[in-house]
Amino acid sequence: MRGLASAPGKIILFGEHAINRQQAGISAAVDRRAYALVTLAGSDVELVFRAEGQRLTWEGLGEFRARVDALRTHHDLYGIRDLVRGDFFAPAKYVLSLLRDRLGYDGGCRVEWRSALPMGSGMGSGAAASAAMIGAFATALGRDLPPVEVAHLAWQGDILAHGGVASALDSSACTLGGCVLVSTSWPPRTLSGVLELPIVVGDTGVRASTGEVNTRVREALQSRPHLGMLFEEIGLLVERAVPALERGDLQVVGRLMHMNHLLLRELGVSCPELERLVEAALSAGAWGAKLSGSGGGGIMVALAPGDRVAEVACALEGAGGRPMALRVGVEGVRSEPVELWDKLGEEMLQHADSER
Repeated sequence: MRGLASAPGKIILFGEHAINRQQAGISAAVDRRAYALVTLAGSDVELVFRAEGQRLTWEGLGEFRARVDALRTHHDLYGIRDLVRGDFFAPAKYVLSLLRDRLGYDGGCRVEWRSALPMGSGMGSGAAASAAMIGAFATALGRDLPPVEVAHLAWQGDILAHGGVASALDSSACTLGGCVLVSTSWPPRTLSGVLELPIVVGDTGVRASTGEVNTRVREALQSRPHLGMLFEEIGLLVERAVPALERGDLQVVGRLMHMNHLLLRELGVSCPELERLVEAALSAGAWGAKLSGSGGGGIMVALAPGDRVAEVACALEGAGGRPMALRVGVEGVRSEPVELWDKLGEEMLQHADSER
């Protein structure tokens, strides 16, 4: 039995880092997707992505999960980071162990991924991969998991990938689609009336580890506790952004986005490449622009009037970035016809080449 599913990447409009400090955040799904093909056969577990691969047993997965759970119980973030460092499939292994228990499956499986999402860019490649795997596994078994449950399971993988602390911003957008408000209460809420936003994404080409950036933020807060007030200010921006998004006041949304960026810059998670792209977008007429994701590199997003989108994209390219024309607010995780798998190869290889 086989199952194929896909999940979109995401951008963050508001709330990076503050979401991990009892504040809310807003993320949105974009139309680049990760795909997972699950084949149920044999007794072992095989994980494959491009040139990477691992073969292991369910017993081995259970032991790995137990080690992670022990570290999480003791809030040993450095231990989690050390455990998963160099293990490309660590998040998938943890999620797969949880999923096996949830679905009650005892046989073997092969999980393969193909993705149009650049890794380490801030577009939620890990959450999309986990959500697609969960969807494909359920499809292969003829089961139907509620999207909110898929989001929660995928979130557990992000916690590992991000060094022991992660919000549900990525997994919520990648699973639920649309534009999503994530707060301290579960489940996340899809914002009503938010149409596709005229967003231009600019990729710096600088790859940064979310876990390492999160560690730097924690260490900065230890030495400069006053930085904690920045998170409260970001939370206030989110409160103002929700009604502005729902009434379609994009100029206000843009201004709030840029204010969010300035606070993140003060927190120390921007970089020269991001700053150049943000300034280029604003100079070209964008209503607002900000880094998206943990920072340190990766992508930025600009909200622009429809008639200035092309000009903003050209400005980003002129500033050394790689602009991406993406639709924002697309469908979340979904089952796909298995026949689509073989047709994905060439497209995914093109995206892989563009990352290098």
